Amino acid sequence: MKEFYKKLFKLQGLTFTKNADNPFFKSSYLTLEKLLHELNPILKENNLLLFHYTENKEVVTKLVDLDNEQSLISAFPIQDNIEPQKIGSAITYAKRYNIGQLFNIITDKDDDGNIASTQNTPQKAPQAPVSSETDLVCSVCGTKGKISQAGKPYCPQLCWKQDPSCKMVSPTEYNKEKTEEEINFEADMPAEK
Repeated sequence: MKEFYKKLFKLQGLTFTKNADNPFFKSSYLTLEKLLHELNPILKENNLLLFHYTENKEVVTKLVDLDNEQSLISAFPIQDNIEPQKIGSAITYAKRYNIGQLFNIITDKDDDGNIASTQNTPQKAPQAPVSSETDLVCSVCGTKGKISQAGKPYCPQLCWKQDPSCKMVSPTEYNKEKTEEEINFEADMPAEK
């Protein structure tokens, strides 16, 4: 393993210039294409093989020393419930991140995390935890709500299509809107099978 580590020591801190812009975050980044274009000749010169695969919802990047068949890996998790159109982007990001980890690649000056803590990072509104059901009920029909892929509660009976006053409320708020007679009638009804 000593010879493998010597090769890595020689390559530690490779510096690359960012070549693409992310307008959403108002930042720049190094594309995977440019990174590999510049890194591959260095890998060949040092008899190192770099490849990627997925395993257990992770993108794994493996670096193999062809002289002695020793290897190192870096793994990056892929989020669950990601839209199929975004999986490719997530995998590309994971590959780039893994390569950076393996080679300690530097792409810019260290800002001590200042950019990450500024208002440049888009703020997301708090969302309900994603699950299949919620404790809320429909204000029109009283059906227990479901959670959408966007993490928002909705009426599975789609009452909102017919009644614009449909909203998700707590069960106690729903019962407040009913008369005592309606509540007693529903309590006496047999459960659905």
